[in-house]
Amino acid sequence: MNINNLNNLNTIIFDLDGVLWNTSTIHDLAFKQTLKELELTLERSQTLNDFIYTNYAGMSTEEAMILYLKNKKLYPDILSLEQVNKLIKRKRELALDMIKKDPPLSFGYYELLSQLALEKKYNLVLASSASEQSVDYFLKVSKCQPFFKLVLSSKDVTRAKPDPEIYLTALKKMQIKNTQAIVIEDAINGIKAAINAGLAVIAIEGTHSRKELEEAGFKEVPCSFGFEMLKNLPTAASQ
Repeated sequence: MNINNLNNLNTIIFDLDGVLWNTSTIHDLAFKQTLKELELTLERSQTLNDFIYTNYAGMSTEEAMILYLKNKKLYPDILSLEQVNKLIKRKRELALDMIKKDPPLSFGYYELLSQLALEKKYNLVLASSASEQSVDYFLKVSKCQPFFKLVLSSKDVTRAKPDPEIYLTALKKMQIKNTQAIVIEDAINGIKAAINAGLAVIAIEGTHSRKELEEAGFKEVPCSFGFEMLKNLPTAASQ
């Protein structure tokens, strides 16, 4: 949906990773470290050095790990579900440890969210494929919990992005139509999820370049995180 087609916009739905904090490098390192540890337990002919995080950005750790291992014919052919769950837990632990050592909060995030909350033009929603622990930690260190009317994490859905479930869940819980909300996303999988939910999207450059976003079929011009990305939004009061 195009921004110009919004009707009585009253809600902004924020993704977390790659938008409100810059965790792409952290997740990439955590996945690669986990897979490197796994590789040491496998036959020498099996290498796991071809993981590309941007192919999985926006997915939950669980779905990304399972998809990668299926593509490598390791699950369920060689690894059991129990073994895969241990890998998922290990990756999450590594990522959370790195995040806690140096929280990668986006520049200007607090000013943006606090100003939006103060203006009271829009309800703010956080909808992330991240684990509940990661989302809770962001809310703790960012001090942004009071700004959000609704917070969703991977525990609130059964299907991760690019499935639209998390955004459809947000619409349902907020009791609004898709023409009343817009999504701020950075990952191709997340953008697809929002579009599949019938939502307008503002794409943030970072996890993907502008060229990658355009090649993926996203027609709107990507922008940088900050007040500039919201300058042309209509509001319910102005329509």
